[in-house]
Amino acid sequence: MRLKQFCLKYTTPAALIAAFVLLAIAVLRAPAITLADIPFVCANRADSALVKNVARCAEPYARFWSPQWRYGVSRDSVKAVVYTALWQLDSSYGPAGNPRALLLKALLWHYLYQLEVDSAAQKADNLAARVMRTTPTLPEAAWLKGVNLVRAGHVCNGFKILDSLRASQRLRRPDFLMDYAKLSALCFLPARCAALDTFVISMPSPRKSPTVYLRDDELQPSGQTWTVSAENSPNGGPPFFTFSSEYLLYGQITLAFPLLSRSPALGLNVAIAEPFVREIRQPLVWDFDGQKYPMEIRIAVKCGKPETSLDQYLGSLVNNKYDVVTDAGELRHLNAASLRCYAQSIFRNISGRFDEFVVFDRRFKEPASCFYRGNTGIRTGDDFPVRYCIALSTRTAVSEKAGDIFKDFLTQFE
Repeated sequence: MRLKQFCLKYTTPAALIAAFVLLAIAVLRAPAITLADIPFVCANRADSALVKNVARCAEPYARFWSPQWRYGVSRDSVKAVVYTALWQLDSSYGPAGNPRALLLKALLWHYLYQLEVDSAAQKADNLAARVMRTTPTLPEAAWLKGVNLVRAGHVCNGFKILDSLRASQRLRRPDFLMDYAKLSALCFLPARCAALDTFVISMPSPRKSPTVYLRDDELQPSGQTWTVSAENSPNGGPPFFTFSSEYLLYGQITLAFPLLSRSPALGLNVAIAEPFVREIRQPLVWDFDGQKYPMEIRIAVKCGKPETSLDQYLGSLVNNKYDVVTDAGELRHLNAASLRCYAQSIFRNISGRFDEFVVFDRRFKEPASCFYRGNTGIRTGDDFPVRYCIALSTRTAVSEKAGDIFKDFLTQFE
């Protein structure tokens, strides 16, 4: 509960009454807006054949810039399919066309932008805006415009449109929420957190010299969530994102000296490889705590100029809530403020709490994997401050294991 409270604490009071969406996301392939999302796009047989050809030969390679190109797919051949489809639409409907044909053209130009065609983003933006003006009953036009703006580096306006759709509930499809989640991850999370083809919050890195023994299943998240809360302000403040990964960690191994086992102070909680312990003979005995303890890592991202200093913000999170608070010393090269916090339990059979907070400010930078930096026809990308709060919450019984995973997780921000 404490960790959930900190994620909302940095928002203004108005934000707390804003619409709140929680979407549990497994490791899925991000659908993105596709041809199938345009209503009644196959109004006639010719359009149906056109759409099927683009969906088969171009769409899988143009939705996101991804490793498909490593497998011998020719980018020029994909472009040719899209250009042919645009020519066929112009031949069938002319420059004016009907709203759905214009929206289809906009999506095809958006795909060409993903294929690094200069000014394609501007053409997609103009067509989507035209449909928004003439046919406001087609929210898919705003969806495409928002996605196109974000991918072109116009992040603030793009997310403003997407969040307006979310708050109004004009689009309730999982595809739309997945687009929103995927784009926010691509913009604000490190590359290892936001692989292009999957929505993944945390991926373990190769463990060269682990300080504690961790099972494979302990390294893999058991669940992930994406949360967005937009400020309910007249100016439509930027959305506030949180990304969360949940883990299950086994209790550590307890070693004791049998002749002195009556003294509980002589028990040692250590995290070493279980197979190694099994080989130990008397006079040492071991007892493995098979209980699993939940652990959560959460990233809160707040766009815009911070209202408080790092120390003030961090102090508001931990003030009078813990028994022991120490300096964690994490991410010093980012001028981060970090604290390691312990709350003792008054019950002998219940482990105390262990939380860690790392807070830092940085300028938004366009991820190279997310944006094509050619001539988009849209003004240059946004440059604005972003505050990150990265938090860990678990029990002291697994504090060493949790701390090892968290330390590895923080290296992604270097």
